Order: sequence, then structure tokens, then C-alpha cells
Amino acid sequence: MMAHITSFDRRRRAQAMGTMSAGEDAGEMLGPILAGFLWAAGGVGLLLGGRIVLSIAAEAYTAILGRRIGAEPPVESALVPRGPPPAPDGQPVEKPDFPISRRG
Repeated sequence: MMAHITSFDRRRRAQAMGTMSAGEDAGEMLGPILAGFLWAAGGVGLLLGGRIVLSIAAEAYTAILGRRIGAEPPVESALVPRGPPPAPDGQPVEKPDFPISRRG
């Protein structure tokens, strides 16, 4: 999901990944705190009820977002190997018989 969302604007990919990662970290930090408050306020029943409400909200959001993403045309990924470009005469370019390396 993160890879698909960050493929929209390649110039802001790092910023988008950072924002989503910060959101995940905030959830991992605030989740146990909220669970402790719910347990102290109403016991296990309130804690489990809150978890049910949050899971239903997350599933609904995922379904809505999945439909929206499925309706968009696919974005060609830069990670998909495309093979060597064809030569000007239309014939495929031969691979060199020596290893290409950035090291000397």
C-alpha cells in the first residue's frame, strides 16, 4: 500500500514514506496508552469494545481506499525490469561479455 501511494509523486516519495512511517509509529505508541485507559475506566469489556470499533473503522477505511485505488489506472513502476532498449535499427542490443562495475 505504501509503495502504491508513494508512486503518485516521485519527487515527494521520501516525504510521503516518512509521514506514513511516523503515523505507524504514533499508533504503536498511543495504542497501549489508550488500551490502558480503557481497561482502567471500564475493564476488559470496554477494552474489547473499543478494539471492535477501531477494527470495524479500519476495515471500512481499507475497503473505501481499496476501491478508490482499484479505479485508478496502474502506474508503471521504475522497479520493473524492462530489458535493454532496442538499437536504432530495431534489433535488440547485445549484452557486453564483460562485467559492468562501478569499481575500478
